[in-house]
Amino acid sequence: MKKEMHHFPVPKRHGGEMVIPLCPECHDMVDRRGLAGILEEHEEFSEEAINGCTEFAKNFCISVGVLMANHETQELMDDILPNWFEDYIETFQNNEEKMSFKLLEECSLDAKLIVMRIISRFYDIVEMDVV
Repeated sequence: MKKEMHHFPVPKRHGGEMVIPLCPECHDMVDRRGLAGILEEHEEFSEEAINGCTEFAKNFCISVGVLMANHETQELMDDILPNWFEDYIETFQNNEEKMSFKLLEECSLDAKLIVMRIISRFYDIVEMDVV
C-alpha cells in the first residue's frame, strides 16, 4: 500500500519535522481536513471510534474542544472535570511528542485517527491564541 509521510505530532505548517507513514486516505483525514464536522464525516464509526479511546485520550479531546468554546463552557468544565486544563492541555504542552504517542496508546485504529486529527488541530488552536 502506498504511504505518505505525515508530520506528527507537530504539523509541517507549524514547523514540525518528525514524520510517520500513513496511507493517503488516513493522511487526508488526519491532516487535510479541519475539526468542523469531524463526527459527521465519520458518522458510520464515530461512536465506535470514541469508545475505542482510552479515558486519557477522551479527556484530552474533550479539553481541546472546550478550549474552542466560550468562557461559560470552560467554567462548566471546571465543575465536571476539575483541573482539565492542567491535567490535559498543560500536560500535553509540557512534552508534546511523548504525550502525543501516549494519547494513542491502547486506542483502536479508528480512535487513533480521530485523536491524531485533534492533536494536529491543537496547533491551529494554539496559533489562534486560544490557550
